[in-house]
Amino acid sequence: MSMRVLIFDDDLVRMPSFLAEPGAGASLHYRAHADDAEADVSALQPHLVLMDYSMGAARSGVQAVAALRARWSATELPIWGISSDDRANRFMILAGANGAVTKMALPDLLPRLLADFAPSPPSSVAAPRSTPADRQLGPRDDG
Repeated sequence: MSMRVLIFDDDLVRMPSFLAEPGAGASLHYRAHADDAEADVSALQPHLVLMDYSMGAARSGVQAVAALRARWSATELPIWGISSDDRANRFMILAGANGAVTKMALPDLLPRLLADFAPSPPSSVAAPRSTPADRQLGPRDDG
């Protein structure tokens, strides 16, 4: 099964080369805004959603995360906030995101996220894997 990652980010739509193609078995799908996030998620059925905080559209990333979380649980639809601002990432977590990563760290941390949320192989006995819960990757500012 191919891993699908849905990325809501107006900047990354314009410069998709910021994130290297993840290789065989995974695909990145970009949206410039999250105004239709529920429909986009329903259509694509991604294994992971990356959500920017501010996209200059009718709906903010925080509003979109809250709307998605009202429809899908954290285990059904992992959502990670991506913003250059740690404070914005905290708002994304408070709205229901599983975690957050600073946008500049995303290229380095994307392989780890893909590994954490990769679909299980079709087998009656799948190896256990850890499921990240409410954590923030990258530099922390707990002050």
